[in-house]
Amino acid sequence: MRFSRIIISLLLSTLIISTASANQCRRIHIGLINWTDIEATTALTSVLMEQLGFRIRTSVQKTIPKTLDKLSKGKVDVFLGNWMPSNISTVQPYIDAGSIVKLTTNLVGAKYTLAVPQYVHDAGVKTFQDLTKYADKFSKRIYGLEANNGGNIIIDKMISDNAYGLNDFKLVVTSEKIMLRKLSKHINNKEWIAFLAWEPHPMNVDFDIAYLDGDQQYFGANFGASTVETLVRKNFTQQCPQAAKLLKNLRFTLSMENELMADLKNNDVDPKTAAWRWMRKNPQQVEEWLKGIDIPNKKSLDDIIASFE
Repeated sequence: MRFSRIIISLLLSTLIISTASANQCRRIHIGLINWTDIEATTALTSVLMEQLGFRIRTSVQKTIPKTLDKLSKGKVDVFLGNWMPSNISTVQPYIDAGSIVKLTTNLVGAKYTLAVPQYVHDAGVKTFQDLTKYADKFSKRIYGLEANNGGNIIIDKMISDNAYGLNDFKLVVTSEKIMLRKLSKHINNKEWIAFLAWEPHPMNVDFDIAYLDGDQQYFGANFGASTVETLVRKNFTQQCPQAAKLLKNLRFTLSMENELMADLKNNDVDPKTAAWRWMRKNPQQVEEWLKGIDIPNKKSLDDIIASFE
């Protein structure tokens, strides 16, 4: 009799664990940073996953380290914005420890390095080495992003190494929105400014800017050629295989993200609305993303695509 109770108890425990795991896999927590490109890709992901019956929660963190810390502790399931190689020093310890897993590369062909307004470039600032020639015009400042951002870490390293003679320069810690406001003000006044820039981003359309050449060691060749990765917490793939499979399918392009972000910035729409609009215009891409995905609730692939029309 006692043996039977033990067996029943074990079976119930297994059922509870299985049910909890299944419920967990329908609830996905995505972390993000207030960068326009990550807002756009997170919105695309959220809207599509919600159509598949997932319950999506998103939460904004102020810095990359805070996002990675929550991901490593299982407080966040997914992060779509790991820019590499600029973020390698921050993320690699978690990867090595196994608390964060790289799921896939979701964007190739990106770039991330220092830039100046086009009129500054035309005046002679074409490379990193040229910054020190006109240090006073830049007030010996380089505008970065939020504290402990991968790009900020690189700039700090350049300054401490006196790379390109930058030891007298100071990194100005800001945020994407503040940095872009500073850029707009400087351009309107025809003032000089050096700042972190990247593509995809509407800044490449909204402002006439030029990326600086001549850096191989810090941001890297080809204007800081970059990729963006999707990261997940430990055991996510095992516990949520369908969600992981969909996330692996989600690959983005520069033109896709530029279009989405332009809608976000220029038309003042929220990210999810921009995502709906884009998927409505691009059903073939939605179909590609959904290849091999189990669609629940007796929906068909056509039903999912039609939902965006």
